[in-house]
Amino acid sequence: MTELAIQEILLDTPNPVPGDETAGLTTSISPKRQAYLRFRQHKAAVVSAVVVAIMIIAVVLTPLTARYGVNKAVIDINNGKNQFLSPRKVAWFGT
Repeated sequence: MTELAIQEILLDTPNPVPGDETAGLTTSISPKRQAYLRFRQHKAAVVSAVVVAIMIIAVVLTPLTARYGVNKAVIDINNGKNQFLSPRKVAWFGT
């Protein structure tokens, strides 16, 4: 365990009562808490988790922000083919 985790354990330990047989013993932490503390110290993992959370939120909120429905044509197909068109204002990356 790292020094930070040990300090947190010691801070969570209540002051011992005189005559208490558990005096001087530290409390143990659960495996879940150990995993959380280890995860929190890994900066790249935390940043990655934040990025993934933002992406999940964007996917969930897509129905509110989408300009077109799933089956709605972006470009009118009455003018010809609607595939392999070059990028334009309506379809930024083409079709």
